[in-house]
Amino acid sequence: MADRNDRRSEREEARERGDRRDDRQDRDASAENRKVVYALTERDERTFWTRIGVAFVSKKDNSITAILDAFPVSGKLQIRDPEPREERDER
Repeated sequence: MADRNDRRSEREEARERGDRRDDRQDRDASAENRKVVYALTERDERTFWTRIGVAFVSKKDNSITAILDAFPVSGKLQIRDPEPREERDER
């Protein structure tokens, strides 16, 4: 239990110093703030969508933080609300 309290106090101290690294832990990753990131690739007059990461909308300033598992060669990204599971299963 003491170890847990030590970590909490370290985070509080870091926040007081203005250390933004610990703000990531406080980010609200609720479903309403979570987005899906897709890479768009155009080939033979078709566009292919590949899921390459997630994004989160900050409640503080509406900025978007994207966490990518891959980098799109085309440079095109699409950030969207996730589809409800029922809609994905119908495809």
